[in-house]
This record gives sequence, C-alpha cells and structure tokens, in this order.
Amino acid sequence: MITYDRLFIGGAWVEPGSPELLAISSPHDRSLIGRAAQAQPSDVDRAVAAARISFDAGVWRTAPPRERISSWEASPRPSSCRTPTSRRRSRA
Repeated sequence: MITYDRLFIGGAWVEPGSPELLAISSPHDRSLIGRAAQAQPSDVDRAVAAARISFDAGVWRTAPPRERISSWEASPRPSSCRTPTSRRRSRA
C-alpha cells in the first residue's frame, strides 16, 4: 500500500494543513490500496498562489501550446501512474 502524507506544492513536498489521510480504494474490488493527504482550502490556496507565481515568472505563459504539450508528455511520473499507450485489443 502506498501512502502520500504530503502535498506537492511549489516544487516541494510540504505538510498539508491537516494530518487527515484520504483512503484510496481499488475500483476493481474496493480494497484499500493507498492513502493520500487530503488537501484543505488553505492548501489549495497555497497551490494556486505557487502556480500563479511560477506562471507569471516563467516562460510557460508565452510558450506555444505544442511546446507545452510536449513538455508535459515528457515529464516524469511515478511508475504507478504509467499506463502502456500501445495496449489495444485486436478484434478478430
């Protein structure tokens, strides 16, 4: 089971406003598969403020959409979030 007890805000893992963890259930069998920090309104405010500062100070806002998409697609993700893009069922 994976537990994320912090939130990623402003480029760093930070303590959430509340120690409460949200239970994450499998959609397959409803078993508990993880827990994650539950963001509070103050956490959302911090995240939005950090995003605004980053957006205003960086080149992201002037980058063409294609460049933004390419950058996002190339960004690293936890292995648990990766899904094969070529998994397709053939219809015979």
